[in-house]
Amino acid sequence: MKRVIITALMFTATAVFSESFTMSESVKTSRSEPIYKNVVTERPIKECWDESVERRSSYSGSNDVVGGIVGGAIGGVLGNQVGRGSGKTAATIGGAILGSMAGQSASSHESRPEREVVRKCKTRYESESRQVLTGYNNYGVYRGKEIVKFSETPMSYINVYISVSY
Repeated sequence: MKRVIITALMFTATAVFSESFTMSESVKTSRSEPIYKNVVTERPIKECWDESVERRSSYSGSNDVVGGIVGGAIGGVLGNQVGRGSGKTAATIGGAILGSMAGQSASSHESRPEREVVRKCKTRYESESRQVLTGYNNYGVYRGKEIVKFSETPMSYINVYISVSY
């Protein structure tokens, strides 16, 4: 127990009564090597072209109605020619119905494929790689050991800081 107390008192006394100072020395650099970093940039390139596409134009709506009316009228006239007596009325109505259906069907199939030119585009990227100077590793020898200091420019001297405590 006494040893622990004595050791603790010695460390405390050393810390309280110790002195320290810092000094610096300049070491001549033996060489400076440039350090490069690879930088990749991507540039967008838009490529466009005209393309011919098929488009179906549908004449639905009014043309179907017109086709139905015209077909019904023609079917009714033809049905009226066929029948006799009370069968004539049935043949006229049947002809009108069938003619109307045929007229609608014919007018909805009138749509023709049309070609139109459409502009299409896509973007591709082109990469460019280049070397960029980031700084210099400056080398020197201090007390037989090689030291290295990085800087933005080449250095003639490297400052070395030494702390002395006693």
